[in-house]
Amino acid sequence: MQETGDPTTLAPEICVEVTSSSNTEEEIADKRSLYRKAGAEEVWVVDEDNQIRFYGDEEIDHSRIASDCPNQL
Repeated sequence: MQETGDPTTLAPEICVEVTSSSNTEEEIADKRSLYRKAGAEEVWVVDEDNQIRFYGDEEIDHSRIASDCPNQL
């Protein structure tokens, strides 16, 4: 995690975004980018079908931080 000196700007290692049908792909991509810029190592996106997509700089097959996390809840 990148240290900025301001604790309010620090992100956790993993940020989880739960989406709904009202969310657009662009909106979620923007949020992923913001989380990563704040220092999150991974972003997990959970959709209405309980599918989890994992992202670092790009989409990844599984979490590198929590390798036992399933792709579906």
